[in-house]
Amino acid sequence: MKNICSFKFLRNNHFELLVCAISLLLLLTYSQMALAANNNDNRKVAAKCHVVLVGGTEAISFWTIQQKKLQKLKDNIVGKKIQPLGSTQKISIYQAFECVLEDGAFQSTKARLLDSKTPR
Repeated sequence: MKNICSFKFLRNNHFELLVCAISLLLLLTYSQMALAANNNDNRKVAAKCHVVLVGGTEAISFWTIQQKKLQKLKDNIVGKKIQPLGSTQKISIYQAFECVLEDGAFQSTKARLLDSKTPR
């Protein structure tokens, strides 16, 4: 089988040159798209979570994480310590109900109300 991208072959056939150029262009485009998709997953985003602290206090906690880790954030923050508003001590998170992007809205009415009362 002839090598489509060999220079001798291309000088004689413009169609094969066009096919080779288009193939190369597609390869570069797809590799750039894959790189861009990977960069979007690794970029940092601001998130907020509706949580219950040890002792029963409900709060909204704020986090900066990689985009790809947002779905698992709810599970990963249980046991972490945060400093609630008006407190001088850090308190552990007992349970996390829901986490969304900071600009997003919670599904729970209770969380939306608590979020509206939480200063930024």
